[in-house]
Amino acid sequence: MIRRAIKVTLNSKLIIYTLLLLLSTGLFIGVPSYRIAKHSLEEKGHTILMNGVHSAIHLMAEKNRAVQAGTLTLEEAQESVKVTLMGPKNTDGTREITSNFNFGENGYYIIYTIDGREVLHPTLEGLYVYNEVDKNPKTNSPFYLVRDKIEKAQSGGGFTTYTWTYPYSDKLGEKIAYSEIFEEWGWVVSAGTYISDFNQEATPILQLTLFLIGFSVLAGILLSGHYIASFAKPIMSLERAMKAAEYGDLNKVKTIKRKDEIGRLLTGFNHMIEAMRASKIQVENFAYYDSVTGLPNRNKLIMETEYMKESANQKTYLLLIDIKDFGILNSLHGIGYGDKILGELGRVLKTLSYACYRVSGNTFAIWLKSEHTAQIQEQFSEIIEGIEDRMNNAVFANKIEFFVSGTTSMFLNETVEGYIKRASLAMQYAKANSIINEVVFYSDEMERILQHETELKEAFSQDMYTDSVFMAYQPIVDSTTGLPVGVEALARWTSSTFGNISPGIFIPLATKHNLMIEFSQVILVKIFNDFDAIKKKFGASVYCSINISPIMFLHREFLVYFKDQLALHNVMPEDIVLEITEDVFITDLKQVRRIMDQLKRMGVRIALDDFGSGYSSMNYLKNLEFDLIKIDKMFIDEMHTDDKAHFMFKTIVSIAHAYGARIVAEGVEEKEQAELVRASGCHLIQGYYYHKPEAL
Repeated sequence: MIRRAIKVTLNSKLIIYTLLLLLSTGLFIGVPSYRIAKHSLEEKGHTILMNGVHSAIHLMAEKNRAVQAGTLTLEEAQESVKVTLMGPKNTDGTREITSNFNFGENGYYIIYTIDGREVLHPTLEGLYVYNEVDKNPKTNSPFYLVRDKIEKAQSGGGFTTYTWTYPYSDKLGEKIAYSEIFEEWGWVVSAGTYISDFNQEATPILQLTLFLIGFSVLAGILLSGHYIASFAKPIMSLERAMKAAEYGDLNKVKTIKRKDEIGRLLTGFNHMIEAMRASKIQVENFAYYDSVTGLPNRNKLIMETEYMKESANQKTYLLLIDIKDFGILNSLHGIGYGDKILGELGRVLKTLSYACYRVSGNTFAIWLKSEHTAQIQEQFSEIIEGIEDRMNNAVFANKIEFFVSGTTSMFLNETVEGYIKRASLAMQYAKANSIINEVVFYSDEMERILQHETELKEAFSQDMYTDSVFMAYQPIVDSTTGLPVGVEALARWTSSTFGNISPGIFIPLATKHNLMIEFSQVILVKIFNDFDAIKKKFGASVYCSINISPIMFLHREFLVYFKDQLALHNVMPEDIVLEITEDVFITDLKQVRRIMDQLKRMGVRIALDDFGSGYSSMNYLKNLEFDLIKIDKMFIDEMHTDDKAHFMFKTIVSIAHAYGARIVAEGVEEKEQAELVRASGCHLIQGYYYHKPEAL
């Protein structure tokens, strides 16, 4: 073998050299080409999934507006969305994928509820999948893929990568899904497919490259060194461009007049670079800028925070701004109105000489630099005053107010996510304490307080099913006879860990943490179980007044559940008064009227609670028929010391009587108050003057 190698001619050596040169050059070109094309296709796939989710959410928002307008029921709107996103439902509960949305050969939409039940799926619709885990056999600990999707959706959207079997096969493949939440329905919308569905189109590029290598090797054997030199140069320039492209430097190569494989390769590469440039710009805009406001988004904030850490030469503060009652404004005036507010705020913030971002939803961020924390409040007061002036000069139905949070200054040892987390904790504290238009700086005590709230929530979620949560009843007295005509059911909580907790704490806690539906159901059962004892203690003719939260009252299954519980506990509808506040009217007045009409046909009476505390009470009194009106305690507290309050009370009584409703005065605690209430024409009184709430 050695002797034969020595006898190889120069021509053979040149051919071998040419062969090796072409092979090595081809590999240098082909492998990076395939990798870049594959990566580009995967990035394009990411964009397709994100755009698909955004399209789905836009469709849901459109259908939700139709629901709010009364042209569709919620069920019709939701089924219409499912049919559009996937296809009609078969008799066996499955759905064929017939929609026009294309996420690759095996891609489709999945929709979950926030507790992990599948709302939309080709075969698993209606199943509880919250604990579904990744099928990768190499993982040491389970990866809960559905939880990950829900958590990322609730955090503003994100990608989940996991291992799953291909359809009708035992073969495992890597899947990717993008998820966001549609808050109005509590749906987590996810679009996913196998990564191979996107990057398999890169295979022809590899095949073409291999073909060109083989062709070039054959041509190189036949061509002279001069010809070899004629194409070595452009290949070397192409190689340099490919290397640069790997690091994101997308430069074209100089084209040549030749029309052979080398010329076409250069032209094809330049076309690929043009496509990658356009795709990169589009992806960067989508990844780093918000479409509604045009401001940089959270991703850009994180990236630029890293740069700021490296170059900071003075204390740097991150302020978060959150529009007060933005959800209510959206509910009252529509999502389009909310987007108009966000867009206008974005335009205002872009005129500031500070770095501004839209972090998520209606939360914005501003960087301020100063050596003294006292100056931050001064700077921000000027900023917020200017923003409010410009915002409120625009055509909006309501004055715009802001929650503001702040953090301590950032140093090099602080992580970006940790920094943003502290600002978010300060924002939560500002909201919890209704601190408006004032900088709230982060402190460790805030985290302790919020942690305490979390512990309180966990305790309440367990205790509400036990005797730790019980009912107390406060009589409503007819002052002309001194006898009770009804009782109001009031929830009480005595925790083994935290002691007696005020309803002013645990009721908002239940609402904030989405426990109100469960809590309301538990309370109804406790009250109905007490009904015989109520009648025995307070009189056979008394009614029971029950406070119903807006979220429970408007829940699609409320009427069915309420009827079932009445029948189960043998409680007469005529013995029930449901108390609602004007918060229930924010969503859909027609829906509220429909529910009230059905309850009244059953024999249930409806009371408007806390009348006079809101700016819309008179309007609801005019448009809806209430059996009772409970006048807010604030009028009672001041009527014996403030003539205006007394006059207002008498006026409200007259108005309510004009609309045919009986009046209940709440919070009467003194004899003088009781006498003034009776003198004003109101004879139903509830308060400590007559009775305190007491357990049975």
